[in-house]
Amino acid sequence: MASTDQVTRAEEYWRQAPLDSLIERLLRDHQSWRVKDFPMIEYLFDRLEDTSGPNQPTCLVSLRRAFYRLRGEMEGHMSREENVLFPAIIDAQRQMGEGLPAPKSAFGSMQNPISILEDDHEHDERLLAAIRAAAHGYQAPETADENVRILFRELQALEAAMHAHTHLESSILFARALKVRGR
Repeated sequence: MASTDQVTRAEEYWRQAPLDSLIERLLRDHQSWRVKDFPMIEYLFDRLEDTSGPNQPTCLVSLRRAFYRLRGEMEGHMSREENVLFPAIIDAQRQMGEGLPAPKSAFGSMQNPISILEDDHEHDERLLAAIRAAAHGYQAPETADENVRILFRELQALEAAMHAHTHLESSILFARALKVRGR
């Protein structure tokens, strides 16, 4: 687990780093979730379904449902960032660097897509809370097999990664983007 000093240093770094570097970092998270984390968790659910037995926790059906809702919501959220907001931020930063006025966008103020994405963040937090609740705070029952324990660890790690990612976006990227482009 990262220390408070490490988190503070990382935040300071991202507050100063070029916006395109911060966006690249966020895109790496998206890629990792799509290629590694989501498929791994899906595989674990499938494996548990194939090996279901009397020692499997009863929460697996509701947990799987909540995970798939989160995954679906995240796909739409990541798409909005990758195809709308991130390109607009990079364009605005480039224009500003060249001393040109901010480019006109189809969505008007930068605040408009940011508000939508902030709403997504709140919704995703509720879905993560539902996953955490269904998994009983990621505490596997004593009788759970190793696959359940691994699933719970993966879900807990995904939640932590998503919280860190959302913090970078909400607390750093969005504030900086508004300064580049204006409200």
